[in-house]
Amino acid sequence: MVSGNEPLTADDEQLFEQTRGLPRIVVLNKADLEVRLDVERMRELAGESPVVAVSAKAMDGLALLEEALEKMVLGAELADADSGYMANARQQRLLEEAENDLQIAIDASKQGVTLDIVAVQLQAVYAALGRIIGEEVGEDLLDEIFTRFCLGK
Repeated sequence: MVSGNEPLTADDEQLFEQTRGLPRIVVLNKADLEVRLDVERMRELAGESPVVAVSAKAMDGLALLEEALEKMVLGAELADADSGYMANARQQRLLEEAENDLQIAIDASKQGVTLDIVAVQLQAVYAALGRIIGEEVGEDLLDEIFTRFCLGK
């Protein structure tokens, strides 16, 4: 997540480099404010990754973010279909857990709960999705993400 009303930092650029080639969605927050970010540079750093502009304050762009997440998780073909294919019951349970945690995060955000509390729910979503594909979420990665970025961006 990068703030649209602040210039890119060296840390932002480093994180783009560290995650190059990995599945990611670049979230451009504060879309409701004046753009001070070098959008061309950010798109260059994002490469093929989708870029979704949102306003957490105004709750704008969340449907586009949800669509991008769905396409990333299910693949473009399955995201557009009405099919809900999952390989097994364990994965289905984890997907339902992730969906529930995501809905809790969305509801909390709509109710004005602080972003650090919302981030805890999003970590649970991330962990459940990681378990679906057999990847355990390393605490070091989560620590890196949450120490480098102000959750208020």
